[in-house]
Amino acid sequence: MSDDQVKAAIEKAFDKVEDDMLTVAETGFRAGFPKTAYVGSCALVAIIHGNKLFVANAGDSKGIILRQNCENLEMVKVSKTFNANKDYE
Repeated sequence: MSDDQVKAAIEKAFDKVEDDMLTVAETGFRAGFPKTAYVGSCALVAIIHGNKLFVANAGDSKGIILRQNCENLEMVKVSKTFNANKDYE
């Protein structure tokens, strides 16, 4: 499997979850439960394929790796916090 195929699979999964969430919210809204339209979700996915780490996130989540650096643990960010107010969104 190529890097592009891994990325495409992650993107397809996130699109599917988003479509399903919209369906749930719309169904609840039409059934008289308007607060379902205000509900959100978050996801953080990490896939190791070969010698590469692929990370994707949506919602209020952030991925980090802790690694040993001499006597201390070092935090390495592997994703950005999702926020609709940020330019990269």
